[in-house]
Amino acid sequence: MVATLSLIAVGSALLLSWVYSFTQPKIEADRRAKLRSTLTEALPGAKEFIPVIPDTVWFGIRDNDTVGIVFRVWPKGYGGPIELTVGVDKDLKVTGLVPGAELKETPGLGLKIREDWFREQFIGRDGETALLRQDGGEIDAITAATISSRAVANGVSEGVKRYCRYIKEDPMIKVYKAESFIEVLKDTAFYAVTGSDTVIIITTEAEGFGGPVRVGMAFRGEDLINLVILKHNETEGYGSKITDPAFLKNIREGEFEAITGATISSKAVIEAVKKGREILAGIR
Repeated sequence: MVATLSLIAVGSALLLSWVYSFTQPKIEADRRAKLRSTLTEALPGAKEFIPVIPDTVWFGIRDNDTVGIVFRVWPKGYGGPIELTVGVDKDLKVTGLVPGAELKETPGLGLKIREDWFREQFIGRDGETALLRQDGGEIDAITAATISSRAVANGVSEGVKRYCRYIKEDPMIKVYKAESFIEVLKDTAFYAVTGSDTVIIITTEAEGFGGPVRVGMAFRGEDLINLVILKHNETEGYGSKITDPAFLKNIREGEFEAITGATISSKAVIEAVKKGREILAGIR
């Protein structure tokens, strides 16, 4: 009896494994297709989506330019968490709102958050106006479903405010284009992952002639493989020469020679790179 049961158990396990090997790729492909459809509906202007925070925030890319972001939030509604996928453009205006498929709100009341007339109210709103009218915003609540309506509005509003920094400043894309990004130090260091390759992106600032000079660096191991000036207010024709590819190439290769007539600006870049290496040593 024991032998028979063991054979049945082993056979069943092998059969399940064999079936899984055929069905799993299709299930994963369907999942990716559904996710892309949802992201595109939330941010129609994007043609490509790059994860920043896994399953939570994506950059929306078109022609190698960031046109906005898509984020997910889970505000608490009447029946439980409400999954919302929200698109926001570079002006911090909502471009689309997609509720999740599995909602526990009351049928005929709270589930009306899926209806077009309610969702379309959010398009063009920002973090301040995407609230219910009774809360100081411009969104009409669903009759007899105020809790669900407020949960959606608050979720959208808070999400825009929380994640808008990824639109205002997206150094990761400018420094190194990857399949996904994982934040290591808030607003400072990220893992950029592509296949089996992982690059560390670090952004730092140093004081230049016209103000802070913000620099983005990409490291593979100890090697500085890319260096980008993300922001500066240096004098045009002089300090602005720090954006010259030849100067940045010399810095990457360890030649820290200042640009003639732009010593302060050059030293700012050199100091920023030094700070980046110190952060890199702390991460590694």
